[in-house]
Amino acid sequence: MYLEELVLEGFKSYPVRTSITGWDPSFTAVTGLNGSGKSNILDAICFVLGLTNLSQVRATNQQDLIYKRGQAGITRASVTAVFDNSDRSKSPVGLEHCAQITVTRQIALPNVSKYLLNGHKSTQQAVQLLFQGVQLNINNPNFLIMQGRITKVLNMRPPEILGLIEEAAGTRMYEERKDKAKKTMAKKEKRVQEINSLLEEEITPKLDKLRDEKRSFLAYQKRSSEIERLGRLLAAWEWKEANERVKRKQTDVEKRTEQLHAQKEQAITREKELQAAEAEKKAAIKRRDKELAKGGHFQKLEAQVAEAEKKIVSLDTQVELKQASIRDEEARAQSLATASEELEAGLEEKSKEVEEIKGIYEKQKNQHDGKVKGLVATLINIDPSQYPKSTALEIAAGGRLYNVVVEDERVGEQLLQRGNLKKRVTLIPLNKIRAFAASAQKLSTASQVSRGKAQLALQLVGYEPDVSNAMSYVFGDVLICEDAETAKAVTFHQQINMKSVTINGDVYDPSGTISGGSAPQSSGILIKVQELKQVEGALQDAKALLQKLEQDEQRNSSLRSAWMTAKRELEIKTHELTLLEQQIGGGNAARIKNDIIDLEKRLVELRESGQQASERRKEAEQECKKLEKDMNEFKTNKDGKLKQLKAEVSQQKAELHGLTVKLKEQQKALQTAQMELEQMQSDIETSHASSAEALEAIKVHQSELGKLTKALDSAKTLHREVSAQLQAELATLARFDEEVKGLDTAITRIKEAITDLEVTIKKSEHEIQVAQKEKASSEAHIGSLEKHHPWIQEDKRKFGKPGTAYDYDNVNIPQTKEKAKELEELQKGMKKKINPKVMNMIDTVEKKEAELKKNLLIVLGDKTKIEETIDQLDVLKLEALEKTWTKVSKDFGDIFGDLLPGNSAKLQYAESGNISAGLEVKVQLGSIWKQSLTELSGGQRSLIALSLIMSLLQFKPAPMYILDEVDAALDLSHTQHIGELFRNRFKGSQFIVVSLKDGLFNNANVLFRTKFRDGTSIVERITQRSGGAPATNGRR
Repeated sequence: MYLEELVLEGFKSYPVRTSITGWDPSFTAVTGLNGSGKSNILDAICFVLGLTNLSQVRATNQQDLIYKRGQAGITRASVTAVFDNSDRSKSPVGLEHCAQITVTRQIALPNVSKYLLNGHKSTQQAVQLLFQGVQLNINNPNFLIMQGRITKVLNMRPPEILGLIEEAAGTRMYEERKDKAKKTMAKKEKRVQEINSLLEEEITPKLDKLRDEKRSFLAYQKRSSEIERLGRLLAAWEWKEANERVKRKQTDVEKRTEQLHAQKEQAITREKELQAAEAEKKAAIKRRDKELAKGGHFQKLEAQVAEAEKKIVSLDTQVELKQASIRDEEARAQSLATASEELEAGLEEKSKEVEEIKGIYEKQKNQHDGKVKGLVATLINIDPSQYPKSTALEIAAGGRLYNVVVEDERVGEQLLQRGNLKKRVTLIPLNKIRAFAASAQKLSTASQVSRGKAQLALQLVGYEPDVSNAMSYVFGDVLICEDAETAKAVTFHQQINMKSVTINGDVYDPSGTISGGSAPQSSGILIKVQELKQVEGALQDAKALLQKLEQDEQRNSSLRSAWMTAKRELEIKTHELTLLEQQIGGGNAARIKNDIIDLEKRLVELRESGQQASERRKEAEQECKKLEKDMNEFKTNKDGKLKQLKAEVSQQKAELHGLTVKLKEQQKALQTAQMELEQMQSDIETSHASSAEALEAIKVHQSELGKLTKALDSAKTLHREVSAQLQAELATLARFDEEVKGLDTAITRIKEAITDLEVTIKKSEHEIQVAQKEKASSEAHIGSLEKHHPWIQEDKRKFGKPGTAYDYDNVNIPQTKEKAKELEELQKGMKKKINPKVMNMIDTVEKKEAELKKNLLIVLGDKTKIEETIDQLDVLKLEALEKTWTKVSKDFGDIFGDLLPGNSAKLQYAESGNISAGLEVKVQLGSIWKQSLTELSGGQRSLIALSLIMSLLQFKPAPMYILDEVDAALDLSHTQHIGELFRNRFKGSQFIVVSLKDGLFNNANVLFRTKFRDGTSIVERITQRSGGAPATNGRR
């Protein structure tokens, strides 16, 4: 097989279709000037053979292979090679029937590549395999000797020369197969590890788990079958028991129904007896009434006796009440008289004590009063006409509205330290606060600018003169405006420049900020404070009025006493029993006496407090004298006294706090004493009035008691007379009563018998109903069992029969129920744990485990075979290397002798007896073997390299060889020898040589000369020796 035609189109420097024909089967040369495109022809041949490493054709990417990289309008490149395939013995496998083989490779922008084999689309791998089958492996090109290959061979070390022998021998294939086998073995090993890992980490644990689940599932199924068996047995037993219970209840109902009929008949008989007894009783009563109706004298006597008894009881009660009332009133009058004397005696002492405490309190109060003025909000007054501006005033004051005004900073300090404040407060000391008020000039300018619509906030509120500094501090620097326009005008006026607030609550600040929106949550607080102050004023007025009314009430006490006396008499007449209970409950004298005792104790305590206060006052006077003495000593011992005074100041502060607390206690004691004094005065007045009332009541009670005694005697006489007459009449009617009483007893017995029968009937009816319900319940239970267990109808004939599944007579039913219950409880717990799909899952996993183990055995077997193959490849490789080395070394010496007659060369082991260490070149010039190639000239070394390459090529001849300027370092005589060498030693192979020397290409049978014209390459064919066609221009 040899190249017959080459067609280039758009490839490198061949933009138009160029067909190069007439290639010689033996020796074809290509020559031309540098840059004319001669090497591009060799690049095209390599390209179409399936080259993948584009750097071998001097390109970095496919775009470099297109004419001018596709920038001249040509965007595709195509190379077609036509090979003569007439020699079937050297034909590629599968193409023996083809006389010619046409291979086309096309590329196009941006990244399109296509192969055609004999006009049919093919793949790069298929093309490469085709040429590899005929020793034209373009990716390991032994047949291709490019520029620099000779120099490279000269510089090879022994292992690299051995590599050339391996390539020639084809042991590279062994190495590749060995490497491939090792890679395969590594994959197999990895696969073994994966399978073992899968088995250990996933399959085996999963399978163990599934086997456990399978055992649990089988146990669950077994238990389910046992539960079903026991359930059937118990259901059959329940069905049999329910049927027997229905029969028993039916018999019971029939028996009780018969008893009920007998009881009802007996009740009817008793009813008749009752009716007869009642009729007889009515007849006896009628006879008695007839006797009683004679003149109505008996009823009249009974009425008179009853009336007399009521009157006697009433009069007895009234007499007792009057007597008790007289005793109580006498005792009350005596107690009131005694209590009045004691109260009047204690009143004078209490008055003196109160005056003394009041004096002490006033003295201490004067030292502390007036120092805490109160909140700012409570110290101002707002005219009702200014209420619409209250919101603006609140916003203008802000948080200062809730500041507390105090006399000086010391009061504020004491208030903060010892005032037990419940929350944080801000204090305004009047002696320290810096009051600010707008100047008259600013206010005048503001009035003019606003046309009277702006006023200073301070002018809208009223206050006491002593808090003017605090009010100026709070309201002295803000203007209140009626609208936003006015506020804007006065705030940003150069001569005013003051903060302003509109009636709606919008704030304009000279700094440029404006605040507004919804009203604050505290809106209206000032109006509420004013209303509170008004209410407090009204309260004070009401208290004054109350005090006046109390004084008037005391002056009119005599009229009130008379009214109370009249009221008391009315209550005595209408509610004598109620009055007695009220008087028994306790009189005023006892209560007043207890109050006097409490007041005496309180008076003793107050006297002690007054005495302690006097002692403290004496101590204070002594302290003042001590201070005067210290002041005199201070002049002489300033430093020492200063330290002493500081310590005493701290002590005095602590004592001041204690005095403040005691002042509060004295104030509380004074109020308590005043209240007790007032109460004592009121009690004395009440005691005098009560004494007069008691004396008057005694007189009235004594007069009424005489009248009641006379009436009681008359009533008793009348009662005795009427009772005697009534007893005579009763003796007459006793006989009739005995008869009626006997009939009543008989009727009662009959009614009790009837009642007992009714209860028995009801009980029987209830028992029948219960039995019927139980029967119906059993029938329903039977129906439910038959509904839920359809097999009962089919198997009920087997129930209770020995040898069947329903032989419950030989079974302990309670134990069976307990066992079934236990099994059901176990099933409930296991139902959530078992896996119902475990049987299918475990089959799948077991199959997967078996498959993995099978694969593991296969992989291990493959691994063993691969190891055996590697060992065989090593043996074959050594045999092939030995054979190849022998042949190549002989040819190497012969070829070198042809190129340089009279000389020889050989390849020998770099290490004795070990070819694997590499081969080295030995050269014999004449009769001397050179120790190193450095002893040779450059031309001789080039011939050595070329000889070695030719000997390698001759060992396994390829159908085609491509040489690119291999004669560059040789002189003309050696170049001629190379041409002769090609013809003599490589018969049957096609040589395509690119050369610039006549000595080489003149020996070629066909010469192609390239030229570069108008930016493109053209090819001319020149026949040298073959007698072929005349030279033609290759441009098409």
